Amino acid sequence: MKVFWPFIAVAAVALLEFFIARAWMAAYFRFGLPLLRMRLPGVRPDPATESRLMTVADRNASLIVYERLSESEIAFREKGRASVTFRYLPVLHGLVRYSPEEGATYVIGWMNYWALAAVALYIYIFLKAPSFRRPWDLLVMFTFVFGIMVAIGIWRYRMVGKALRNEETAPQSSPAQ
Repeated sequence: MKVFWPFIAVAAVALLEFFIARAWMAAYFRFGLPLLRMRLPGVRPDPATESRLMTVADRNASLIVYERLSESEIAFREKGRASVTFRYLPVLHGLVRYSPEEGATYVIGWMNYWALAAVALYIYIFLKAPSFRRPWDLLVMFTFVFGIMVAIGIWRYRMVGKALRNEETAPQSSPAQ
């Protein structure tokens, strides 16, 4: 039974985080381990901001939902509703924060606490294994799957930042040379 306690702890963190995220608790969306921090200079949220964000909301992967926390902050997360053809577990929650002293808006993607607990659990499993029986194959699989989930989350949250940019402030892409 002692072996199951770390797994039970990760499950408890995931369940607690599920309810906190759905309650839109401000502290949950303001603090954490940032995996994405995108600075958008010259972008100031206006009344049309939420309508621009809704263009990113409904995609095939999952639904992004938004909640205004204050005049300068909008929290967002992926709802987890997925299409039949593609499913993944969201590992990020985000915040759009306007900083008037800098004249810039930040899109921040925080790592979910259950994902942080899962990484800690894997590190614990890896380090507790005897050196001659280290689970290297599990390390490769965990890193690959977790890396794909983080990459999808960052890609989705960069689309939020792209939707916030005005046409004139967006950098023009050039073809590869």
